Amino acid sequence: CDTVENGYQCHPAKSHFWGQYSPYHSLNDSYTQRSTAHLWEQCAISSAHVLSRHGARYPTLGKSLIYAQLVARLQSQIPQTAMIGKWGFLRTYNYTLSIHSDLLSEFGQRQMYNSGLRFHDLYGSLFSPDELNLFVRAGDQNRVVESALNFTQAFWSAATPKAPHSSATDEPIPILRIPEKPRENNTLHHSLCAPIETGEYSDLGSHAQEEWLAHFGLPISTRLNEELPGASLTANDVVSMMELCAFETVTRQPPQGELAGFCHGFTVAEFAELDYYHSLGKYYGYGSGNPVGAAQGVGWVRELIARLTEQPVKHAGSINTTLDSDPATFPRGGKWKLYADFSHDNDMSGHLAALRLYKTRLRNNTRQHPYDSDGYSASWTVPFAGRIYVEKWRCGEEDRIRVLVNERAMNLPWCRGKSQADGEDMTCAIQDFVDGLMEMGDWGWDEKCFP
Repeated sequence: CDTVENGYQCHPAKSHFWGQYSPYHSLNDSYTQRSTAHLWEQCAISSAHVLSRHGARYPTLGKSLIYAQLVARLQSQIPQTAMIGKWGFLRTYNYTLSIHSDLLSEFGQRQMYNSGLRFHDLYGSLFSPDELNLFVRAGDQNRVVESALNFTQAFWSAATPKAPHSSATDEPIPILRIPEKPRENNTLHHSLCAPIETGEYSDLGSHAQEEWLAHFGLPISTRLNEELPGASLTANDVVSMMELCAFETVTRQPPQGELAGFCHGFTVAEFAELDYYHSLGKYYGYGSGNPVGAAQGVGWVRELIARLTEQPVKHAGSINTTLDSDPATFPRGGKWKLYADFSHDNDMSGHLAALRLYKTRLRNNTRQHPYDSDGYSASWTVPFAGRIYVEKWRCGEEDRIRVLVNERAMNLPWCRGKSQADGEDMTCAIQDFVDGLMEMGDWGWDEKCFP
């Protein structure tokens, strides 16, 4: 139930609703009400770009401390006689995820290997093993580099099936590692804009989540406290228990396609509400709902434009001018047909905002289905191993651009040059694409981040 083409399809009624902790699953099907547009007969892809989140990981150290304390409390306060049925696993459950805090899980490694195979399936015809014309960048955090490594090993293996099999440490395609240090100019990692890090816009996501939690978390905690006497669970504890469902599932060694014990304590509808909780956090914390969300991503979008147009980067946001002015660290045009960048969910939320996607605002007190919010949810945009593809098409004498988020072709309503059935092809003429993004300037980077 986990494939190269479709991603993780095990128990989708639950596993596709874990917010940013959901495993990647392709949105290229009728379920999303918009399938991938097919290439026009007279067109061919001339270059392809992927921006990817790292694969599934273990909880961060901070989260692990919260989870471990919660589990200890549950096991010490709930009578053994109440640990029955769907909660029977608590009798012998042992929280061990903190041993590998922050690191890529075995399943996450496999996700990224599959992602590399998928990228080759879609765009491998543009690759030349002799020219090594896939340029790869990654933030230098361990799980991001490991993700890039698994991706490139898979891509190389598919491109050179007769070559010797690479070991886990081989780097067949070079990876440019960009430091994720504080105050470092890095378009793949946010840290420079104080208002969204620690200032006036830093709590927008958590405030939206708190309002929604009062609607969905309290009824669940009431039910659980009846089922588990002595637990004294709060709405925040509910979120932690539901997140443990996700983390215990995506860190299984090896994953068996089975749900972890915590998953059985919650309904399908409750997981949909959890997904919305995390969607609010991403949307208002780092995405289009935050006044400086797009400013966080404008640097990467400017780099994308430079690659698509084969022109120098026009500075904005967190661009590293030292790297981007050097053809060795930021090539464009010529032999280069493929580009792969690796980052995090919060950063990609800003990148999506800077692409002018997902402008329908989310309500804090009523769940909106992704259908009603331009296809936005955390699980649809930034799941583990989530990816954004940007394709450049050559159609006769014209270049066109198509954007896909987890293989869902995105409508670009701001594209002026709608064509063929009012833009149902989901493409945009390259100059209209560039103009539509450039007209937003730096999204207030200078004004709002450095007032």
